[in-house]
Amino acid sequence: FETKWTGKVLWLQPSELFQPGRYLGKRGFSGLLEHLIHYRGLSFILFQLLLGTMLLGLLSLGSPVLSQILFDQVLSLRQDFLLPGILLAIFFLTLFRTVFRTVRQLLSSQLSQRLSYQMRLDYLQHLIALPMRVHETRLTGDLLTRFGDLTQIRSVMSSILIYFPSTLFGLFFSLGLLVIYNKQLALLSFIALPFQVIYLLWLTPKLRANSLSRKRKAGDVESSVLGTLDGLWTLKAFRAENWAIDISRKQIHTWYDQRWKQDLIGAWSSIFSNLIDNFTSLFLLWYGALLVLSSDLTVGQLVAAFSLVRNTMGSINDVISQIEDVQEGLVASDRLLEMTELPKEQIRARYTSLPSLKQGITVKNLEFSYIKDLPILSDINFYLPKGSYTVLLGSNGSGKSTLAGLVSSMLTPDSGLILWDHLALKDVNLAEARKNLVYVKQEVPLFYASLLDNICLGRHIPEKRVLDLLDQLGFQQVLQRLPEGINSTIGGDSPYKLSTGERQMLGIARAFLSTAPVLILDEPTATLDQNREKTVLRFLERLKGERTLLIITHRPALIEPADQIIKLHEGKLTFERAKPLSL
Repeated sequence: FETKWTGKVLWLQPSELFQPGRYLGKRGFSGLLEHLIHYRGLSFILFQLLLGTMLLGLLSLGSPVLSQILFDQVLSLRQDFLLPGILLAIFFLTLFRTVFRTVRQLLSSQLSQRLSYQMRLDYLQHLIALPMRVHETRLTGDLLTRFGDLTQIRSVMSSILIYFPSTLFGLFFSLGLLVIYNKQLALLSFIALPFQVIYLLWLTPKLRANSLSRKRKAGDVESSVLGTLDGLWTLKAFRAENWAIDISRKQIHTWYDQRWKQDLIGAWSSIFSNLIDNFTSLFLLWYGALLVLSSDLTVGQLVAAFSLVRNTMGSINDVISQIEDVQEGLVASDRLLEMTELPKEQIRARYTSLPSLKQGITVKNLEFSYIKDLPILSDINFYLPKGSYTVLLGSNGSGKSTLAGLVSSMLTPDSGLILWDHLALKDVNLAEARKNLVYVKQEVPLFYASLLDNICLGRHIPEKRVLDLLDQLGFQQVLQRLPEGINSTIGGDSPYKLSTGERQMLGIARAFLSTAPVLILDEPTATLDQNREKTVLRFLERLKGERTLLIITHRPALIEPADQIIKLHEGKLTFERAKPLSL
């Protein structure tokens, strides 16, 4: 310890402003039950499933009764005339069980699909509604693994609502019928219960700890694999494939270590359950045989009673197994609540519309940080006159893109104001603010949709207008290359790829088709050749005076027409010039 200890101790103490997260009070079983909201509108299917499962349990009790009649009446007393009736009863019993089981399977499948659809859609909608600050500080793989948690939560909720009650129902009837045959056997069937409860109390915390660790490692693996596939070109170019594989191997190895621990827990649990079951069954069979020898039971009653004992013990094991599954569900629920209880972006409904811009955009005393006490931007003040062309300069990491995100209402400042004339944007509906301040980042994402849909993004823009703009931007060669022109599917797994420059032109087209009075462009020509840069510059000069432009760039051609230049250095505004720098 002394060789490893640094000699420093971190003492964490909440300040007066500390507020515990809302989710802290919802952990555990109460948090799991919050997912009942997804069953809204599915109560009839749920009732049918529960009823069908209970009927199946009741039908299973017919076998012991028929077995007793077969042994005592047909085989022992030679009442052959009962045999056809017994065979017919067995046939119909099997038929009904098969029909009920098939119907239950179909209902269960329907319920699972509808729940999966609703839960996944709700989670996706929540992810989209979270502030950008959350997405910029979370691993994509970690967010994706929560979709797997949804499946586990659905399975556990179905177990709690359907199979747990029906198992208890079957246990109650099996036990009741067993009492009719022999009270001593009914009582002795619970002989192993104390051992199982003690084992369950020991096992439960281990299951939850392993499940939580395994899910976290799964998120790390997903992020590692996504990063490897994203950067495959670079890895091959630098012959770093083995390095990437080695990193992924370590992540996957750690994850499989946790899986192996889970398998060991499952194996020991299975061994313990089987030993308890077998020893209990042997003991009860021995005791039942003594009752037969003492004429307290018939052979048929022993066969029926032993079958009911197996049913009872099986029901007890099912309850214990469901409790074990609930532990996995609790971990999955806790992980999901970590995301679903993060506050969504504020609606800001005080002002639902913005008036026309008369004077300009004012930024006053702006502060922003991702981590407290480590500011990205501090004390930022500047003014963007209406119709002006402003260039934002700064070295890499100085906070230019973050500042653009704040001005466009994509991020929320820690303090300070951004004014639309004299109206604070923090009081304006987010959708309305973003409709009027469009920010196009340097990295242009492509969605698995047609080229037209990728440009319009749900906006109702006439196709002819889009084609005219693409023609002016020199996009004809791209359209000719695609088999269905502007209606060809790009992005995702589509075989039709766009170059980095073509993607950037697509992003510019998205901005130019917007009617927003304020456009913020981040390095709009960074990957374009000179001819295309001149084309974009002509558009910007045409928009100058009509729209307010904030351009992040280091390209001399885009700096030259600027009305003013703002420079950032290490998160602070170093100067603001009314005239451009000499190039």
